[in-house]
Amino acid sequence: MPWSTLVARHSSRSTVGRVAALSPRLQAVVDALPLRPGLRVIEIGCGPGAAAREVADRVGPRGHVLAVDRSAKAISQVTASAADLISAGRLTARQVAAEDLELDPGEQRYDIAFALRVGALDGRHPRAGALALIRLGRALVPGGRLFIDGGHPLREVMVHRRVDSGIVNRWVQCSCRLLGTIGSQTAEPADEGVDDGVGFGAGGVRVG
Repeated sequence: MPWSTLVARHSSRSTVGRVAALSPRLQAVVDALPLRPGLRVIEIGCGPGAAAREVADRVGPRGHVLAVDRSAKAISQVTASAADLISAGRLTARQVAAEDLELDPGEQRYDIAFALRVGALDGRHPRAGALALIRLGRALVPGGRLFIDGGHPLREVMVHRRVDSGIVNRWVQCSCRLLGTIGSQTAEPADEGVDDGVGFGAGGVRVG
C-alpha cells in the first residue's frame, strides 16, 4: 500500500471524535454572543458541534449547552466529537426540530439561544418559525435572549412574555418581508393570552 494512502488513513482516523477548528465565521459568531461562565445556552441547528463545543468551553463547568439539530447524522457527530463534555454533564445533544423543542421534565431553562442558517428562524419557513419562537420562549428564562444570523454577524430576536395570533402573524409577515414575499403566507392562530415567554423582533427592533 502506498505510503501516502497510509498517511491519509491515519489522518482520517485521528480526526474521528474531534471537532475541527472554528471557521472565521463561527469564531465571529461565538465571539459576538454575550457569554460568561455559568450560563446555560441552546444552539439550534448545531450541525457537527464545533460552535457548541466552543460555547461549552466558554461557559465553563458551571454552565451547560443544549445542542439541538433535526438531523440524526448531526447529533451523531456531536455525540462523538463532544463525548468528553457530554460525560462531564456540560453538554447535551438532542435530535429535535426547533419548532418541536421541549425541555425534559425537571430540566432548567436556558439563558441564551442562538441559531445559524435555521430555516424556521431565518425567514425561509415562517410558519415553523412562529412555532419555534413559542417553543424557545418556554425554554428560555424570563429575560432570556435569542440571536440568529443576519446581522454583523448576529441580530437579536427580542423575547416577550405573551403570545397571541397577532404577534405570530406579524412574525410571519416580518419573515416574508425579509424574503420579498410579504403577504404570501399567514400564520395559523396561536392560543390567545398564553403566557409563553416569547416574542420577536427584526434587526433588534422590538415588535408587538
